[in-house]
Amino acid sequence: LKDLERLKQRRIRYGTIKYLENYPDKIFNAIVIDEFKNNYRVVLTDFLATAELKKSDAPPLSEGDRINVKIKIGDAWDDKLITSFNSRDNE
Repeated sequence: LKDLERLKQRRIRYGTIKYLENYPDKIFNAIVIDEFKNNYRVVLTDFLATAELKKSDAPPLSEGDRINVKIKIGDAWDDKLITSFNSRDNE
């Protein structure tokens, strides 16, 4: 049963990344959820999908910061979603 649930989650993530691959110039809202040595982990709020944001592509950010990003690399087959910083969200 766990394997079926994991397969379902992977299928949904694959479809989400495949969709996002078609919109490299569109700006998406995101929230920073983790900070690592070389990157941040962000969640795209419209899709609840996690993505990577390189620290070299962004100003200093903190967990919980609301930002706007663009899709830099979307590879559904390799489960890779990398974004680039666009601006801070001024809500």
